[in-house]
Amino acid sequence: MKRVPTIAALGAIGLGALGASPAVATDGEQRTYANVTEEIFECVKVDSIEAQGTVYEPRYGPVGVSTTRSALWRVVVAYEHDVAAGQLTYTLVYKSWIVPRAEIWNGIEDALARCSQ
Repeated sequence: MKRVPTIAALGAIGLGALGASPAVATDGEQRTYANVTEEIFECVKVDSIEAQGTVYEPRYGPVGVSTTRSALWRVVVAYEHDVAAGQLTYTLVYKSWIVPRAEIWNGIEDALARCSQ
């Protein structure tokens, strides 16, 4: 059986890759969404890649880290998609102080709503 890294492990990888200290990391705020199929999740990924230039590591697969950035800010979110249960869990790993948490969660929820139609 293939071992898949946990969200916590991916969060640690993401922080190390960012060179971020725990002082700038988030508290690991987490949200889980129900009724998310593979097609919906792929749509969400494509939407964020095209609209914000989000980078997914790995690009395909149910577990990983997404990074969205501009010249002024960066947001890192770990994700885990339980395909069998239809649940998608996001964990906020890092965000620049300038980005409101609500903007991150609202953006994810808007993308899920668009892709669920």
